[in-house]
Amino acid sequence: MVVSNRASLLASVVSGLGVTVLPVLARPSVGSGLAFVPLAEPTVERIVGVLTRKEETLLPSVAAMHALALQSLAQFTRRKGAVLV
Repeated sequence: MVVSNRASLLASVVSGLGVTVLPVLARPSVGSGLAFVPLAEPTVERIVGVLTRKEETLLPSVAAMHALALQSLAQFTRRKGAVLV
């Protein structure tokens, strides 16, 4: 079976139709009826970046949004058990 979106994928697993592999940041919240078992090997990493124009100062509103995004990502990764480096 091929499923194209996360909601259908998780519903299929909850229904007992199979198992799946998901990144830690995509795992469902507690109480979903699913168990999340981290893989021991291999270790998988994802690099997420922010692109800006070279040698250009960010507008204050953009700088504030950038700081908020980094703060939110740090909080989200801590809740999900991921590591932000």
